[in-house]
Amino acid sequence: MNIPDQKTLEYIRFLLEYHDVGDGALVWRHGPHEGQLAGTPVGPNRQRRVRVKNVSYSCAKVVWFLGTGQWPIYRLRHVDHDYDDIRFSNLEETARIDGPGR
Repeated sequence: MNIPDQKTLEYIRFLLEYHDVGDGALVWRHGPHEGQLAGTPVGPNRQRRVRVKNVSYSCAKVVWFLGTGQWPIYRLRHVDHDYDDIRFSNLEETARIDGPGR
């Protein structure tokens, strides 16, 4: 399981902010991309991922963290099955524990 340490979580909170507009968005708060959409679609289902401290994280997990203050323990599910929709209200933890690299 790829759980960031507390310093990294604080850094994520410093770097990124969540906007609950449209399908939800992560936006850079600081740095060279300030004000721009964070994350890149990756993989066959095109889930957005963002790199922080040279580690790739699911944008959905970052939204969950910013919304709850805790990193998800269980795998996140998109309620409407649309991986582009990262609104907090569209995410829920499942009963399955997340595996490595998820």
